[in-house]
Amino acid sequence: MPFTTWIPEGVIIWQWSTFWTAFGALATMVAVFTIFFAGRQLRLDAWVRVQEIFVKRNFVNARTRVFRHLHDPHLVWDAKDEEAGLEVCRRMDEVCRLADYFSFIPYIGKRKFLKVFEDSLGKSWALLRLLVMAERDKVEWNTKWDAFEKLGGAALNRLPKGKQEKLMKHAERLGPRIKELRTPELKSVSPAMPETTRT
Repeated sequence: MPFTTWIPEGVIIWQWSTFWTAFGALATMVAVFTIFFAGRQLRLDAWVRVQEIFVKRNFVNARTRVFRHLHDPHLVWDAKDEEAGLEVCRRMDEVCRLADYFSFIPYIGKRKFLKVFEDSLGKSWALLRLLVMAERDKVEWNTKWDAFEKLGGAALNRLPKGKQEKLMKHAERLGPRIKELRTPELKSVSPAMPETTRT
């Protein structure tokens, strides 16, 4: 009599189904761990990239030049300030686009990002908002630096009201000069000289 004849058939089937159930559970656990690890790595990469941007010499110098207008109300916005302001706008937009990767859920990632960078981001947006608008008008690109606009505006709104008011006063003072420097000059076109007729 074969060995399998006295083992109930249902037991063998049950054993195989148990094996495949356990295997499926293990595979699910591995997949979840892989996703979790990949998410952690992505968040770490985003954080490292943001830190790299914030400590770059050009960005530090540009931010310092822009923020000096907060401490000396007699300073006049000049061409070097404009150059520094444009650099801050570029880098802030780049940084803001990484905010989504601070969490699995983009909304939570942005909230985490704002908790860390709201002061610097809010100040930058308050001072450079008009420069962003003027740059958009100049290049005819309405969504340029929109990540900076969205998160910068959110960061500014999170600051205390008194601080917001001070920042907006500085921005109003600098506004006309920022627009003046960023507005493309109208080239004067000399009227065509009429052809002289021979006599």
